[in-house]
Amino acid sequence: MLINLNQIEIPAGQSLRLHGIDWQTFENFREETGNGRHSRVLYDSGILEIMAPSAVREKSKSTFGRLVEAFFEELDIENQAGGSTTFKDEKMEKGIEPDECFYFGEHATAISWEESGIPDLAIEADKTSSSLSKLKSYEKLGVPEVWIYEVNKGDLKIYNGTSVVKESLYIPSKALDKTKESVRAIKEGKSNNAVKREFRKWVREMDAKENLKAQVEEKLDKAFNN
Repeated sequence: MLINLNQIEIPAGQSLRLHGIDWQTFENFREETGNGRHSRVLYDSGILEIMAPSAVREKSKSTFGRLVEAFFEELDIENQAGGSTTFKDEKMEKGIEPDECFYFGEHATAISWEESGIPDLAIEADKTSSSLSKLKSYEKLGVPEVWIYEVNKGDLKIYNGTSVVKESLYIPSKALDKTKESVRAIKEGKSNNAVKREFRKWVREMDAKENLKAQVEEKLDKAFNN
């Protein structure tokens, strides 16, 4: 008996892994489920994993995403969110959908609405350790940096390839610490709007005090021309 993947229901926070799936089946699944699909997919050399994100995962990735946008907006540095766009390469037999992703600086202005070039940053919000299995796919596809936010611990790890690093390629450590602090405050029940206003104010004050914009521009220049 053939099973239509559209008939499969995956509880929030759970995933389904299917083996022996060829590339065309993966592409057909994406096409048939379309933009209305709420799950995320990972395809890696014949293995298709379909993940149904939980509410806390969605809220976490959205909060991080909005703070990243606010950070770059306050510094008047171009950024563009890519959401859960599918990034794929048939020859590598890899396809992946981040929880959130971003393009920065000249990369943000160079990419059009219709394009889905490889992002500068991918963000994953994780209640288990499942996102770790995606790191090799991100590396193979050429994503320079991945953030994995461990929801239960409230901890954020930065990866370049499959290695944990201490500093982001794009955001100074002090600013990233403030971002994590703001996410934690919202998670603990503080007003979204109040926390984001305070975060924007902090960015402006730090820029005036320490020329934060110049620090970020230097990081972007180094990351893009390394």
